[in-house]
Amino acid sequence: MTVKLEFLIESKKEVRTPLASVKEFLCKAMEIAAEEPGYQLGHRGDDHLCDCIGLVIGALSRCGVKWPGIHGSNWAARNVMSNLSSIRFASDLAVGELVFKSKSPGQSGYALPDRYAGHPDRLDYYHVGIVVSAAPLRILHMTKPAPRMDLKLGNWSHHGWCSLVSADETNEPTECSSGSGIPRIPAPSEITRKEREKMSKSIVVKSTNGAPVKLRKHPSTTSATWWEIASGSEGFCFSESGAWSHVEVPDEAGKLRSGWMQSKFVVDAAITDHAEEKPLQVGAVENLLDCITEIEKQLDTMYEMLGGRG
Repeated sequence: MTVKLEFLIESKKEVRTPLASVKEFLCKAMEIAAEEPGYQLGHRGDDHLCDCIGLVIGALSRCGVKWPGIHGSNWAARNVMSNLSSIRFASDLAVGELVFKSKSPGQSGYALPDRYAGHPDRLDYYHVGIVVSAAPLRILHMTKPAPRMDLKLGNWSHHGWCSLVSADETNEPTECSSGSGIPRIPAPSEITRKEREKMSKSIVVKSTNGAPVKLRKHPSTTSATWWEIASGSEGFCFSESGAWSHVEVPDEAGKLRSGWMQSKFVVDAAITDHAEEKPLQVGAVENLLDCITEIEKQLDTMYEMLGGRG
């Protein structure tokens, strides 16, 4: 009887869902993004297709954590979030948090699914992303046509902690063991110039000796060299990781290429516009003096005709 009672007590114990660590969760999300899935509703990255909540669900799945509900950002906001609240400043965000974009009733594009008709929260949480870095800010999210990294707060309105991720570990993640690193940023041909300017800064490639600079697949000197970029080339920098910058720059044919370059060769274009004032060469100085002398002679002649300088 005692054995049976112990068995019944044990069988009624709550089975807890395992939690993903922050680092593991972020690494798996970046792993999916690095695979460059196409955007498709209802997918989670295991078939090279993914949507915004699918990035979260897929990352958790790769951590061995089962998603407990339906595939939807509105469901996630209402059922697996701890302390979901409005974002006041970018400094409110922590690494590993989920962030949402939302619309209120009456706003253009508001489309809260009918299943939430009786829910007290009337916001439509139509898009979700993952904070992979707090300073500098980087928000990874899956959108059309490919994964994207936001460097500014923009329209992200709410943040909170996913209850399926352990909140105990909140340090910035190191490089993932899988080597997936930071996910690819969409090529300029995939986004408008206005969008690109919002999420990047203009740069100039500068080498110390004028030689071409290597553009690599991953932020490492052991990574394969994709292209060699001419010194003086202008482009965009999307993010930085240690001593490396993720850039979009033109190759010899003028086609824009995406990859990693050592940050020491990446110069802010706003600085170079004012910093590079070339000194006058000797010949130029002599010509300038000759011009000044000739002007003085012409002035003396004119003053004599007018009655002198005095």
